Amino acid sequence: MDPEIERLRKKVENYPSPSAYNRLAELLRDSKDYDGVKSVCTRCIREFKRNGTAYIILAEVYINQGNHSDATSLLEDAIKQDPRSAEAFCMLASAHEASGATQDAIACLHKALDLKPGDAEIQERISKVSTSAPSAPAPAGRTDSGTIDMTGMSLSMSSGAASAPAAASEPIAFDAQPRTSAPVNAPAPAPQAKAANPLSALLDEAGVIGVVVADDQGRVVSSEQMADGQETVFAALAHEVSTGCEEALNHLQQAPLANWSVTTPSGLLMAFRRNAELTLLVQAKSDCKIAMIELRARQALIDLGGA
Repeated sequence: MDPEIERLRKKVENYPSPSAYNRLAELLRDSKDYDGVKSVCTRCIREFKRNGTAYIILAEVYINQGNHSDATSLLEDAIKQDPRSAEAFCMLASAHEASGATQDAIACLHKALDLKPGDAEIQERISKVSTSAPSAPAPAGRTDSGTIDMTGMSLSMSSGAASAPAAASEPIAFDAQPRTSAPVNAPAPAPQAKAANPLSALLDEAGVIGVVVADDQGRVVSSEQMADGQETVFAALAHEVSTGCEEALNHLQQAPLANWSVTTPSGLLMAFRRNAELTLLVQAKSDCKIAMIELRARQALIDLGGA
């Protein structure tokens, strides 16, 4: 038995600390004592819930053993404890990649890159995983039909503050080809295939109530499952928050606003951006899995052309 392992075992028994647990788990992992790793990491997580390293070491063991489900669940808990852990997102990407969920892996890596801008290793992983991923559906085109000009309209979060348009706004059309007129006596053309809705996976996530895609002027580009008129309020709010923060962030020499959220008695409103053109807003229940919603939202932005 490695004397250092024995020393650390005694230390965590008498004077437990995250660093001692982490070092002991690493030594046990390197010596291939995987049962020992599970025992040490499980105890560490119970005593030091925010010690992200223990989650990552244990998840790595699960992945190597092919237990992708437990690894994914464990890493989602780690991200819930520390949403700014790039290492947890990178390991979650490994779990998704190992299980064949390459699009989820790419979304995790993009989130890690948001947390560590310019990181060469993460960028290389994104490139590598992307080349092995199946082709994503072509981004849906944007349309000005049914958008709402918020210029001069005051914003209020009370019900009905923003008036709905005279005609209900239409969501983005996902037809793969435009429709064409056919001669009167011509046989009916075969139905055109439709591209997958980039918002489908996000809308299917547990706890999601509705989704709005807004442009950089606070206008609704598309909305799904939103109450009448509510999408215009959310789009305008996204514009106000983005423009209001831009000057302060520039002054502080900080990166542009990537995401923000508002907590209300009825749940959450989360906003995600990857450039200045599109903002994706998600209305969700309070008990939703925020980390998974964020992954789905960022992948939807990529598919919409907001990468």
